[in-house]
Amino acid sequence: MANGLDSHSPGEGTSPEEIGIIKAENIALKKELEEKKGERKSRGGSFRNFLVWFMVVLACLFAFTGVLATWVRATTLDTNTFVKTVAPLIQKDAVANAVSDEAVKVLFEKVDIIGSIQQVLPAKLQFIAKPLASGVQTIARESAKKILKSSQFQLAWKKILRLAHGSAIKIIKGEGGVSVTSQGKVVLDIGQLLTEIKDRLVAEGLDVLKNVPIPAGAGQIELFSSDKLGALKSGVDLLDTLNWILPLLSFIFFLLAVVIAKDRRKTLLGAGVGLAIAMAVLLIVLSLTKAELLGQIKNKTYHEAALVIWSSVFSGLRQTDVGLLVLGVLVALGAAVVGPYDWAVSLRSKIGGLFENWRERRKSGDKSKGPVGSFITAHAWALRIAGAVVALIVLLALPHLSAVALIVTAAIYLVYLVAIELLR
Repeated sequence: MANGLDSHSPGEGTSPEEIGIIKAENIALKKELEEKKGERKSRGGSFRNFLVWFMVVLACLFAFTGVLATWVRATTLDTNTFVKTVAPLIQKDAVANAVSDEAVKVLFEKVDIIGSIQQVLPAKLQFIAKPLASGVQTIARESAKKILKSSQFQLAWKKILRLAHGSAIKIIKGEGGVSVTSQGKVVLDIGQLLTEIKDRLVAEGLDVLKNVPIPAGAGQIELFSSDKLGALKSGVDLLDTLNWILPLLSFIFFLLAVVIAKDRRKTLLGAGVGLAIAMAVLLIVLSLTKAELLGQIKNKTYHEAALVIWSSVFSGLRQTDVGLLVLGVLVALGAAVVGPYDWAVSLRSKIGGLFENWRERRKSGDKSKGPVGSFITAHAWALRIAGAVVALIVLLALPHLSAVALIVTAAIYLVYLVAIELLR
């Protein structure tokens, strides 16, 4: 019985060929298991890479839309920004020409200038009433331009814009203290401008206009009617939300993409390039929109005015756009400099050599680091990160993220890094 049990023990009675087959099978099984593990890791790595780049794409889209939402809200809903942007436009020649033309046009439509001239002319001279009215219209345009560019009108214009815009926003948001007109409309009243034009013409000798009244409501420009309040309020509420949530989402997705990426340097490089591309696309969209909208204005005077207004109103958006484009380029460039590329390695080696030579010369001269140098050496990375955080806070605190601000901030931060390397 014992002999029977022994005959079944492992290895006993097994030929060398069988042992070789078993070993080969074990090796094959191990290899198969390792391949399966590799496939699982590969699938996990592929999903991780997909997730990282999906987040980068989302972050770029949020940056694109966030810049637009922030600019639109600041320009259209903030009364101070609106007045600061719009009020000076009236003193631009192109805008003053267009506004004076429109104001005089309205004045001559509402007031019977030809009839007023005919009343003071003899019957034989009635035929010159129309040419005289045309001359009066030319004089009126020049008078209107002088009024528009005067400091007195500029002060009054700012008050009109501030009151009209502030009232409109309060009505849209449903805040107290403001109500719509009896006709359910919110209007901008330029009646005072029309009256001043008429008085200026009278002062210049056109007495026929002295007793001609400006019709009530002649200078009222409708901003919106009460039946549109619901849609406007929804739009304002949406802008108030998008204004902060889109930039926040962009920052969060950029950060998450870099944090979960296996190759963070490569992800940072891609994020910088993606941000720059998104801002470049926005610049292209603005240019195409400008060409399309202004191309529809056939009147030369109005076209020139619209061009000036577009450039002034959209200057803040362009500055922010270009600033973020430069930021993307700088981030991508920084990620590339610390990469494995031959030119990057050579550049880092040369720069590092310069700092090493400086330190060696300082040591050979028996110059002690001192407490400052010792502190910087011990906390070099913390100081670098702190400097980057301060630079980011400064950029975020700016009203407009311009290319100039980014370049200056980057230059100061670079000098700061060089100082750390020299002192440590």
